[in-house]
Amino acid sequence: RSSFGVYESRTDLDTLNLNSSTQNIFAHIELNGGLVDETFRPLSIALGARLNKHSTYGTNVTYEINPSVRIGGNALLYASYSTGFNAPSLYQLYAPDKNYISGIARGNKNLKPENSSSYEISFKQAFGNSINMSVTYFNTIVDDAIENVYLWDNNIGIDTLGNSWTRDDFRGDTYLNVGKQTTNGVEFTLTSKITDNLFFSGNFSLV
Repeated sequence: RSSFGVYESRTDLDTLNLNSSTQNIFAHIELNGGLVDETFRPLSIALGARLNKHSTYGTNVTYEINPSVRIGGNALLYASYSTGFNAPSLYQLYAPDKNYISGIARGNKNLKPENSSSYEISFKQAFGNSINMSVTYFNTIVDDAIENVYLWDNNIGIDTLGNSWTRDDFRGDTYLNVGKQTTNGVEFTLTSKITDNLFFSGNFSLV
């Protein structure tokens, strides 16, 4: 309740009768170098692929490649490269809520799916049976990243938006493909078994 009276808003999204379907086929295989020759036993590689069929966005393929090599008995050098596909949700596409001034709906049926690629390189080391540590560098790129965006009157300067209660600058919010999003960083992890009943785990990430 406000000085203008009682305001109530109800939305029943089920009445939109929206639906989508996804079909997937996935295959994964892990190979050890020892199958070729005993000399290559420390080397392993895992391969995976997924065929996705979306009722709106069609067919696409994602995959992953994960090679690793064991160094001595207590160290592992590991790498990974993978791709991803993320279709917009029905809410992001068709949410009917509209701003009363602009008429712009929250849902955006013109959204494109997100496509991503990621890689990481990691070194893992065990010290005896009680301490384990790892250092990882990672990088992820998402194309056509989807975000919920607030809209404002483009005739008003950014530094004065919303400064006056007598002027309605807000034009609602909607989902948009905002462009390419890149995330990278370094992660350090340490775990230790101090006693049979006490376990320590620590993690530090610079993103």
